[in-house]
Amino acid sequence: MKLVTFSPLPSGDPRPGLVVGDKRIVDIPAELGADADTSPMLGIVRAGETMLARLRNLDRKPPATTLALADVRLHAPIP
Repeated sequence: MKLVTFSPLPSGDPRPGLVVGDKRIVDIPAELGADADTSPMLGIVRAGETMLARLRNLDRKPPATTLALADVRLHAPIP
């Protein structure tokens, strides 16, 4: 499982994502609901095992709406 911080091109706010299939990104706050545990990357890390289980479910069954890696800008994982 790979976590990234990305922003959609041409411009957008940085947000955490989950890389699926090595070429697609799931927008974590969009899929799990934006809150203190899903919007900042540090919130995801702090949420611990509960968040890890939720991310594993997303990794196993990615949603139909994902972003191509080529259509985003990658940032430092923890801004």
